[in-house]
Amino acid sequence: MKKVSFVIPCYRSALTIGNVVKEIQDTMKILEAYSYEIILVNDGSTDSSLKICDQYAEKDQRITIISKKNEGLAKARRDGIENAHADYISFLDSDDYYESTFCERMLNRMVESDADMVECDYYKVINDVRTEHRLYSDDIGLSQKAFYDGIVRKNVVNGTEAVVVWNKLYRKSNIECAIIDYGSSPLEDY
Repeated sequence: MKKVSFVIPCYRSALTIGNVVKEIQDTMKILEAYSYEIILVNDGSTDSSLKICDQYAEKDQRITIISKKNEGLAKARRDGIENAHADYISFLDSDDYYESTFCERMLNRMVESDADMVECDYYKVINDVRTEHRLYSDDIGLSQKAFYDGIVRKNVVNGTEAVVVWNKLYRKSNIECAIIDYGSSPLEDY
């Protein structure tokens, strides 16, 4: 059975962290072909985030809590990766939410195509106004060279496309080899 780790850094997230955890639990209920774990990384929160995380972990053995001093988002994600026990990793920020079909579609696409990473569209919600962000017009598969030449060099390097980690699903083995220096940059999504 394939397994996915959801890594969620928490810093002063008392008002939102419960919603994120509940959405993952509800979404994953329908996916019997996959198991999962939720890794909540309490990054030195000064509110009741840790207490709320503990309450969820008491009720669900798939939830792991890492509590540490505040070192920033990138380091919290790195700590989550290092403690993940899954084939795939997905990142969420503590105030994000998933569409109800996100996990199913992303996991199925990852397995069917034997991809190293899958990415989806997303919505930005600002002042209750929801706008769709779409990079690709259709499902496409790219080789590593085509990805770097067509996406990274064309869109990321020239600044037309923001780099985010939370609309993607990654093969864990590909991330593990890249996290040696991850966490030392203020550009945590890069």
